[in-house]
Amino acid sequence: MASINSIPVDLRLVGNEKQPVLIVDGFLRDPQPLMRYAADKAQFQRATDYYPGVRAPCPGAYTNIARDFLSPEILEIFDIPHAVELRLSSCFAIVTKRPSELTLQQRIPHFDAPSRSAIAVTHYLFDDHSLGGTRFFRHRQSGYEYVDSHRQEDYCNMLRAELQSDLYDGGDGYIGESNSLFAEIASVAPSLNRAVIYRGSALHSSPIGPEWARPQLFYEGLVRHRP
Repeated sequence: MASINSIPVDLRLVGNEKQPVLIVDGFLRDPQPLMRYAADKAQFQRATDYYPGVRAPCPGAYTNIARDFLSPEILEIFDIPHAVELRLSSCFAIVTKRPSELTLQQRIPHFDAPSRSAIAVTHYLFDDHSLGGTRFFRHRQSGYEYVDSHRQEDYCNMLRAELQSDLYDGGDGYIGESNSLFAEIASVAPSLNRAVIYRGSALHSSPIGPEWARPQLFYEGLVRHRP
């Protein structure tokens, strides 16, 4: 296990395409003030994209901490030049939709941004392993484990055809393990104050279990660099 910014970091290279996934336990010295802010002050609103729940802006001080953690050592792992200006969009997020309420797009793995230079950060602010985590997938037909701008059109066309056929057997709820279209390649369990850092182009999902109605507070960040 390596150490970055004096914090132990577990680096995993997952799948056939060896995509980097960083697991950071103890991401904050004390997560309780952030959790109290989310409970008492955050203004949650229903997500306007495919996210199955509500989101709220994070305080600027925490956003800066998350951005500053992305040291040159981490940028090097993700093949991002050191001398770049980073832009970070961040929010709190809570899953609220019942499995029966999901759209088809919410029941399959997704990518956050079609770019290998975008980095996603998920910070768990709960400590119940039954409430999900982060799982990574391979699209069986294409073999893709990430979707960047060069793959996006091809991938979307294949996936659209598969979902309109009789091939999909994923059921009506949140994706758990492998199904007919996607094979699970790695899984990270949630743990209070654990952060998972991965490429925004990686195909991933959260395996929300039957206890979906209990609070599941995440911090979500997406870091891009200005070209």
